[in-house]
Amino acid sequence: MTGPSEIWLIKEADYSYPGAMNNYPDEGDNHGADGENVLFADAHVEFVKRANYNYSLALGNDALHYGPR
Repeated sequence: MTGPSEIWLIKEADYSYPGAMNNYPDEGDNHGADGENVLFADAHVEFVKRANYNYSLALGNDALHYGPR
């Protein structure tokens, strides 16, 4: 079960430009392709590295969860 320390509330801005990946760290964003700062529901902010980005997003976001399985 996901807890407040894993639930995303706000993520860093994502810039749009030709060839950019929407809502994913890439070269034109604040920290380049290294990752983004994320505010979690327990009020801590963490730099989520690109290597862990998809896992953290899936764990802390209900957009990919469609009810009981």
